[in-house]
Amino acid sequence: MVDYQTFKKIYDIAFGEPEFNIIFKQKDSEYMIIKYPDGPTFQRQGFENGSGEFHYDTLDELYESDLIDGINLKRDWEEIETIYPNEYGTLEELFISSKATDETL
Repeated sequence: MVDYQTFKKIYDIAFGEPEFNIIFKQKDSEYMIIKYPDGPTFQRQGFENGSGEFHYDTLDELYESDLIDGINLKRDWEEIETIYPNEYGTLEELFISSKATDETL
């Protein structure tokens, strides 16, 4: 699992509006960060009665905030089992497709 600073660098170089799926070790739901031009959103996936999607100005603001289902990424980062970009198999594949170099990370 990547640390937050590495994830942030990958997030920053990702093009378009990538969706990052997040699975926590002790949560039944899956969550998602979506990168939009005006800032990211965080939401729970797969709920017809509401995903709890909230918009943030920056990824750091999202990281520091109390989120849906009592999640706080700053506090709970070590509880993440995996993060994977929806359109790519792994963060590494997204990184490669963004034409980044090892020096970027």
